[in-house]
Amino acid sequence: MTSLVGEAREAFGRARARLRTRDEIDEEDVAAVEAAGNRLLELRAAAAGNHDLRVSASPLVPSRDAPWSDLVVPDVTEDDLAQSQAQVSSAERRFVDRLEQRCSYNLVTRNCVSELFHTADATSVELGGRIDMGWSLDFIPFVAARTVNDTWHVAQRTTLRSYRRAQLDDMYRRENPLRVWLRECNVLTSTIYSRNTDDSFFLLFTDDVVAPRPLFGTVNLAAGLGAAAVGIPLLPFDGGQTLMAGLRGAVFSLPELAFVNLRKGSFDHVPREIYGASSAGDLAPRQPDSDVEQEAEARRR
Repeated sequence: MTSLVGEAREAFGRARARLRTRDEIDEEDVAAVEAAGNRLLELRAAAAGNHDLRVSASPLVPSRDAPWSDLVVPDVTEDDLAQSQAQVSSAERRFVDRLEQRCSYNLVTRNCVSELFHTADATSVELGGRIDMGWSLDFIPFVAARTVNDTWHVAQRTTLRSYRRAQLDDMYRRENPLRVWLRECNVLTSTIYSRNTDDSFFLLFTDDVVAPRPLFGTVNLAAGLGAAAVGIPLLPFDGGQTLMAGLRGAVFSLPELAFVNLRKGSFDHVPREIYGASSAGDLAPRQPDSDVEQEAEARRR
């Protein structure tokens, strides 16, 4: 808890400093200070024992209506209000459509790998060759890595361990390896991973195993389909969240049947000292770039 309060205090200080250096203050800057301040107050209150810590990965900004007695009566007719509302609704739909068209995600045609290649193509830097994403499996990260090695002039290779793999390596050094693997191979008993509502439904991790991956994938596929079946009667209560998590879990389990791992699990919070993890998985702290760090922290929130 002490480290969390320290991180929140630093984040609040950075948000205030960023606000002071702005020539023009916009709503995003004010919201960043508000969210960082609210998170710091929440952590301080929990650390002082005033109440249990309320956990939220989203920005801590007001979300409920506040009473307001001084109502403003607009000097317009009902017809003008209805026309303005229709225009605003139409503009909102057009904006959402353009936003989805520009920023939509597709597992095959527009994922993190394809966007990296598109960004590289847009630059004037000669990398050694152009990687065509049209009819290939280069949208899969490990396949893309091989293609980059074969196509571009690679000067250096760096491996960044995932948070879970880095934690596993540390546990293997300190504890009985078999006991650690049995405990951490599944989401039920894992001490590293906590269920994230944004993740697909699965039971077994397959990123650190190869030979048993198809067997684990079969278990995950069955678990995903089972969760989807359970999600059908829960539709009126959870808005399809369980159903979609189960279906996505089943889809992401299919590559595991062919020894391919795509799913790693995600984490709402990663301790600051993990940011600078080296290729060997050492938890070496570093001095992060303030702008990059603030953007990453905003995404986590």
